[in-house]
Amino acid sequence: FFFFFKQKTAYEILSGLVGSEMCIRDRHKVEVTDIYQLKMFGRIDKTDFTELYDKYYFRPDVEQEQANKKNGTTFVEELRRERDKHIRADIIISIFPYYMWTTPGILQSYYERVYSNGFAIGSHTLEGKKAMRIMTTGGTEDIVKKPIERLMKIFMKWNTLTKLKELPPFFAYAVTHIDEKARKKILEQIAERMTNIDLSLIHI
Repeated sequence: FFFFFKQKTAYEILSGLVGSEMCIRDRHKVEVTDIYQLKMFGRIDKTDFTELYDKYYFRPDVEQEQANKKNGTTFVEELRRERDKHIRADIIISIFPYYMWTTPGILQSYYERVYSNGFAIGSHTLEGKKAMRIMTTGGTEDIVKKPIERLMKIFMKWNTLTKLKELPPFFAYAVTHIDEKARKKILEQIAERMTNIDLSLIHI
């Protein structure tokens, strides 16, 4: 089944993605995460854990590794929930705005916490699962296409650690500057991708 990992955006295109989810709910189970509701701001700290492996010297990578050796039982509940969603998922679809030439900071915080050492990195937990990125932009295609391609190359390199397989992304350009008719067309295109998603087609 599909796991939609969704981030709110000021570009207001994601409110229409419920239709995209409904396109596949008849055939697949869909789980949604809104990371703003999780409030995962800032860097990894002691509050991410219910108990610490080393109480005197906090090293995030070591604490994550030790928590994952215990099947994630010493992570706080919200991290355990997100971890379990990734285990259940067949496809992980990240929906986010392309912001200041990269991903938003809160998304990076989510990745650092959930794609943890000993879980997504340094193990085979996510091996063979598919990943897809849906990005909205404020800039037009001619301005942001090349920088986004560079960002996708970073995701592909990251996948060598997580062992995820990347599906072709979907980019919605200049969504703050288009009318409702154009926005509706983009949502229809996304819905079509979700309905006819090709699990064998990997983005290189």
